[in-house]
Amino acid sequence: MTMAMGLVQVMAPKDMRGRLISLFTIVSFGLQPVAALWIGQIAQHLGVETAIQLNAVLLTCGAIAILLFRPAVAHSEYVQHVEDLPPIPDSPEDLEALRDAEPFVTLTESII
Repeated sequence: MTMAMGLVQVMAPKDMRGRLISLFTIVSFGLQPVAALWIGQIAQHLGVETAIQLNAVLLTCGAIAILLFRPAVAHSEYVQHVEDLPPIPDSPEDLEALRDAEPFVTLTESII
């Protein structure tokens, strides 16, 4: 859950980050009762072991689908490298020059 939330925060555009995090939270926690009901029905009809195996297969298929449709997740292309960061300003003049400089490419622009 923490890794997924971190990916949402890193991959989301700044102006959409709050909306996407709230949507992620609603979907994650809002669908848990529905999933529990579904898993319970499968366990009741097919057995607990079969229900667990079926969910493991579905989880694996979902992970493979994410890696196929979003290969950047597997290659960590969303991580900003230390070499790409601006230098730390030593004086107020350096800080002003840094503020006036061209902004860095955002994560979403680097993906496109």
